[in-house]
Amino acid sequence: MISVIDNIEGFKNIKSDWDEIYNSSKDYTIFQSFNYNYISWKSLLSNNSTNKLYILTYYQCEGYNKCEAIFPFYIEKKKQLHIINDIHSDICNCIISSKIENSFDIIWELYTYIENDKNIKSIFFESC
Repeated sequence: MISVIDNIEGFKNIKSDWDEIYNSSKDYTIFQSFNYNYISWKSLLSNNSTNKLYILTYYQCEGYNKCEAIFPFYIEKKKQLHIINDIHSDICNCIISSKIENSFDIIWELYTYIENDKNIKSIFFESC
């Protein structure tokens, strides 16, 4: 199940889940940490009022309280979906629990969710 975090309070509330997933792998970089993404959003991206926070979280099933993946996105004024830090960092990416990182289901569910969201016209995933 995919859910959206679209406000700063929701962003703050996901910190413990984010840290748990992030700390469970040696492969993540500082650029994928909660603190780095939060500071980037607060100090760079949220200053532009046309940017809208759009963090997608993945739970294996409805009512399951364990977050398994976090996709730190935002939508800019042209309704284009971006990854937080895409133009400010060398590396930007989602974080996915090692328990499900090879699951096709999560990618399919993410794709379907984004495809059906009328607030998104295009996707722009690029790193510096």
